[in-house]
Amino acid sequence: MSIETRSPDLTQALSSICSNADLANYCEILDIRESQLIEPILDIGAGMKNRFANSLRSRKHKNTFAVNPQLVLDDRRKKLRRNKAPITAALAQALPFRDESFNTIISLYAVPMHLRNDDVEVVFSEIYRLLKPGGQAYLCPLTKMDYDLITQTDLMDRYHCKVEVASYVRVKDQYIRLFRARIFKR
Repeated sequence: MSIETRSPDLTQALSSICSNADLANYCEILDIRESQLIEPILDIGAGMKNRFANSLRSRKHKNTFAVNPQLVLDDRRKKLRRNKAPITAALAQALPFRDESFNTIISLYAVPMHLRNDDVEVVFSEIYRLLKPGGQAYLCPLTKMDYDLITQTDLMDRYHCKVEVASYVRVKDQYIRLFRARIFKR
């Protein structure tokens, strides 16, 4: 497996960066300002501490939601009593919300990092379904493999997607180029 793919080394490097991310970290990594986060907001793949959604709620963004597939486990749900923001057990492939429910959708280190290649299009379709007209989704990081999958298929055109270099992360003795994607609903 190439280091440019979702290797265990890359997963470990990224999880250390993203696992405790709050509002300021998300904005920096996604290259957005808080003013660009228009409610209602959905965080796909929220960590167990739900720091992003909780920090948004503490800053008066009350219409903020999060999903985490790990919550299907009873012991994980019990740890969530202190959360300020609602968090739901759900997979990105089948999100339990009505069409056009969100103005902003965020996924930091979840979509597409924790998806099989054949699930990426399904999740892009789900994200697009949930976005209100004029809404935007911000996804990061994408690997070179994700970039190729998106740019060499019709995903960019179908979901009005823009992909750009986000940053580099050091894995072992080399730097890996990471990308971020934005999906726009017209």
